[in-house]
Amino acid sequence: MCLTSAVCASNVGFYPNTNTRVCAECDVTCKTCSWSGADKCTSCKSLPSRFLYETTCVEDCFTHNDGYWSDTSD
Repeated sequence: MCLTSAVCASNVGFYPNTNTRVCAECDVTCKTCSWSGADKCTSCKSLPSRFLYETTCVEDCFTHNDGYWSDTSD
């Protein structure tokens, strides 16, 4: 099946890989990722609890020790 890059990007957990020209899976920690690559998360899977730190899903924000706090509001 042929998909446009927009259709591929709209599928949760996939992104359009422009190098291989396939709809590729995001990193296992990402719920969604950007066109920049599988490890460039735009949102995180919630189990186990993960938080988005820049483009990476981390277990807690305290390990970065740079003024970030975990947001558990959602």
